[in-house]
Amino acid sequence: QARPCSTPLPSEPPTPVMAAAAAAMTPSEAASVFLEAWATREWIIDPERYPQAPKDVAALYETYREIQIHPIAAELGGHGGYKIGAVGALGEPCLYAPLFRNFFLEAPDQNPSAASCQIHQVEPEFGILMGRDLPARADGEPHSVEDVWAAVDSVVLCIEYCGRRASTEVVAAQEPLGKMADILSAGGGVLGRR
Repeated sequence: QARPCSTPLPSEPPTPVMAAAAAAMTPSEAASVFLEAWATREWIIDPERYPQAPKDVAALYETYREIQIHPIAAELGGHGGYKIGAVGALGEPCLYAPLFRNFFLEAPDQNPSAASCQIHQVEPEFGILMGRDLPARADGEPHSVEDVWAAVDSVVLCIEYCGRRASTEVVAAQEPLGKMADILSAGGGVLGRR
């Protein structure tokens, strides 16, 4: 049973003990909080339970990595791809966060459930479906544009549905890195015909 996101927030500020616990969370512990909320649909309605914002972009990606490999990710279908967004945010060209296979749906036969991830926004997007993996190069250099396009199977029109693991009020109270730590508002995508 999911907890409604409209449940009132506690009126008292976080205690020093609770604030210290949130501050002391490792990326793995933060991943557990976000993924447990998603898998159980027991959304974070208590601001004391929301992980403290990562200190920088590198720490944000550590949290995303832990989300991607966390055991609970298997309950969501396992790692299936990435959401790319937040163009120009935090001085980065863009940010990317993991998506899970159970949240890729095929149009017109499948429709997302708003309750599956607290859908709060939809966006038209292009989806790039890879035909093969692109492992890191041994020399550490990035892949060429040509190498990437050679690995692409198809490009599809899609509808991204954005989700969140916390109530609107809890998310609104976070600083930018804290908001982005919630898997960059990932939900999933409805994929168009190939």
